[in-house]
Amino acid sequence: MEQNLRRMWAEDGIHPAEAVHDAATDAFVRHEITAPREVIKLEPETEAILEETGGKPGSLSAAVTEPGDIPLDVQPAQPPGSLSAAAHKAVETLFDVGRDIQMKLAPMARGSVESMATVKDYMNAMRRNAWDWSRIDTDIQTRFTPEQRARMWNAMDEESLSLRLGEPESARQHQGLATLTPEERAAVVELDTRQQIAWLRARDLGMVEGEGIAMHAPRVVVNIPKGLDGAGGDGMLSLTAIGYDLRSRTPFLKHRKHMEVEETEKAIREKVGMQMVMKLKDKAEIDAAVEKITVARDIRTVALATAQLEDAIAGRTLIENIKDVGKRTGEDVVAEGFKPAEGWFTIDHPSFKQWRPKFQEVDGKVEAVKDAAGNPVFEQVPIYVRGDFEGPLRAAMWGKSGAAYSGMMSLKGKTMSLIMNSPMIHNLVEFGRAMPAMPVRMMTLKTYFDGFRAKQNPAVMHEAIDAGLVPIGKRFFNQDITSVMETPDLTPGRSFTAKALAMVPGWFDEAAGTAVKRAIDKAGDFWHNTLLWDRIADLQAGLYVNFRSDLMAKGMDQQTAARIAAHFANRYAGALPKEAMSEAAIKVANFMLFSRSFTLGNLGVMKDMLTGLPKDVLAQIERDAGIRAGAIEGADVVAQEAAQSAKVIARRKAMMVVGLDVALMYVGNSILQSAFNVMLGQNDLGQEAHEYLRRFRDVLNDAQVHPLRLLNPFGVAERLSATEDNEPGRKDRILVGYAKDGTAIYARNPVGKIGEEFSGYFGSPIDMLRKKQGTIARPIGQLIFNDAGFGRKIYDPTADAPAKYAGNVWAIVKHLVGSQLPEGQITAFSDLVKGEGDSKVNAFQAFGPLAGVTFSKGAPGGPAVGEMYYAKSQHQFAVDQALPDIRKQIKRGDIDGAIGRMTELDIPQPLQRYYIKTTLNPALRMSPRAVRDFYLHATDEQKQRFERARQR
Repeated sequence: MEQNLRRMWAEDGIHPAEAVHDAATDAFVRHEITAPREVIKLEPETEAILEETGGKPGSLSAAVTEPGDIPLDVQPAQPPGSLSAAAHKAVETLFDVGRDIQMKLAPMARGSVESMATVKDYMNAMRRNAWDWSRIDTDIQTRFTPEQRARMWNAMDEESLSLRLGEPESARQHQGLATLTPEERAAVVELDTRQQIAWLRARDLGMVEGEGIAMHAPRVVVNIPKGLDGAGGDGMLSLTAIGYDLRSRTPFLKHRKHMEVEETEKAIREKVGMQMVMKLKDKAEIDAAVEKITVARDIRTVALATAQLEDAIAGRTLIENIKDVGKRTGEDVVAEGFKPAEGWFTIDHPSFKQWRPKFQEVDGKVEAVKDAAGNPVFEQVPIYVRGDFEGPLRAAMWGKSGAAYSGMMSLKGKTMSLIMNSPMIHNLVEFGRAMPAMPVRMMTLKTYFDGFRAKQNPAVMHEAIDAGLVPIGKRFFNQDITSVMETPDLTPGRSFTAKALAMVPGWFDEAAGTAVKRAIDKAGDFWHNTLLWDRIADLQAGLYVNFRSDLMAKGMDQQTAARIAAHFANRYAGALPKEAMSEAAIKVANFMLFSRSFTLGNLGVMKDMLTGLPKDVLAQIERDAGIRAGAIEGADVVAQEAAQSAKVIARRKAMMVVGLDVALMYVGNSILQSAFNVMLGQNDLGQEAHEYLRRFRDVLNDAQVHPLRLLNPFGVAERLSATEDNEPGRKDRILVGYAKDGTAIYARNPVGKIGEEFSGYFGSPIDMLRKKQGTIARPIGQLIFNDAGFGRKIYDPTADAPAKYAGNVWAIVKHLVGSQLPEGQITAFSDLVKGEGDSKVNAFQAFGPLAGVTFSKGAPGGPAVGEMYYAKSQHQFAVDQALPDIRKQIKRGDIDGAIGRMTELDIPQPLQRYYIKTTLNPALRMSPRAVRDFYLHATDEQKQRFERARQR
């Protein structure tokens, strides 16, 4: 039967669901579905003829004569164009490889205009749901205390129970919503209105049936032991899921089994207890765990359940929109329950599952399967989608991450929160990135004020998110890893700090421990969110409304302006859409980079200089233009013009921002350095002006000798800057003073960090990427090469005793742990408290980050020593590079040539003679001095082996 349905779909275009429906009333269709396929056998004479001709039709006029073999020496020449065809095939193969790589890194870009635009709409809807949930949850927590929220949930549950029991309104005069204050009651009614609207939307999409439950208070169970009954990492489980009698196009209803909340708690405790018994847990552990399980009596659960339903609606809407694409183009793009052809695909995701009646064949008839009660039985089948949607959909819908990856990313999130302990640093960095985009409005802080107002206006934010804005959420260092806004947590004590500090008071009084957790959470929200991420979110929203207004003022329509503005706001506030990269690429980037969104966002700005807008944003603009023109397929010119105009605008904006960021970095550093030179008494204003003229003259003189150096604008800008006189490796820093021993102290300009990064990618991209290594990849790489930087070893590679092995293990653990902490800042604070080291340097390094500035030291002894070290390292590098070839010259007997090459490298003559002698006779490396040094530090065992070796 399945083969017949497939044949009808492939040959006749009849959908299986339509065929099964018609089979109930049409005997011919029913026979077509159920009749077995007959194999047609040929007559013996016909088979004989086909065998004689090798399966080919015989000639109607004469017998067919097979051509004979042609000798190799008379083979005909290759047909014209065969070489070009081979070259074309090779090029196509390369393009196939490129397309495969693109599919693995950025699958969104592999889709068609319609598929990219449709999936982008889905992702925007998911982000809008997350933002609404975060906004509502934050408002509830701000306006109401935990006690009020519990009372509001209890009142809502009482109201719902009374309504479901059909009690008269008079029975609710002293219970339910009547017990709340006007403000509390209004909040509950607003939350219920929102969930009822979501229910109606789900019903319109065929996801649910019925009127729903009035004043439904979802029952979310918390404190479930991890790994039991589907509990997540936070030990939370929503028993009623979305809280309604949910189905997916089926009459099967999932009713709430327990009316009273106490019944729900009792049932889940019994179930969890039984599961723990099956896992062979002891009775004391089971009793302790079960006692903590409770239903979260918190009105915030209503917003949580509504958000879950809205996410499900977004998924179903995505499928419906994909179907609409097929209707507009007249082609099938969705198949339910079967795979029409190669190239079609499905995804293991709830949105790609469909419930439908199950059929069976009985006495030659197709009938619906029913249960013992006579109700139709439904089965879940996959939904297949045409191949051009595969890339975008795989970019949007991820699978579950493994425990190892989740653990590493959890560690990384906590590490980032520790290292980014100063809100000022990142605030100033983002300020510097965005300032070139709109300098005046950034300098006057108008962008921030506009953004703050926009965030208070849900209509503006909905427009922005629907246009592609990726809103900056709470504790963005977690969003940087997951690409999803951090979801509100119903249980207090989400951070390690809160759990650790609440442990001791929790031993004596559980309520005291909970109070400590809430206090730490509140302090963390103020430090990380109010001072940092809320301000970055203000910046992002302000960039959006200002960019959109500027584009509309130039005559661009509002929708296109909103899409371009959303992209700009994401770029210059440091937010990356989840669908910009594949799941695997994001995971690799999270592992390799400290901040994926920051680093790849900067690279994205540089990419925009070449390509303009990303393909998915362009796809939406083309789709919008086509719809406005009447139909996409009939509006190629309009759509292309709209896309081209958007690309040009984005390309010019990216070029301007990168150029100004780099220029501001050099100009800002130079001005600050001149100011410090005057403040430190090294120069007065006149001398500083004279130094600028001197550096300008030096550049002109050098250009006469090396004119090609003018082609490097970064080098020219560096030589003109007041930081040119800093020691090598510190020319992008500001000299702010000296330690007691003369070592220079340098400060980093946080506003110039973006320009420093852009210029670094142009000048030394490999070194720039090395600096971007994350807190996991960097220490692992250092362990592999046993190099902590500057030639320092992490562990002893020659360990040969248990004590040394143990020392190596401790050194490795210490290195890994230290890499997860702001080690330099901690060490500086410790030295400052203990009175060790230079107090000025320690104070700068310990407290400077709190003001947004980081400090470092130059070469010990001062800038002159730094110049000497740099020259020495350059010379040593040149010698090391040339020495292998010099030794080959010596072995060939070209002693004069080797001496000439060493003289060019300024190698002293004694060292030249040493290289010649040891190359011709390597045993001479064992000089009397070398032997004397060996006996000073060698062990007795090593000395004995040495003596035996010399006697061989």
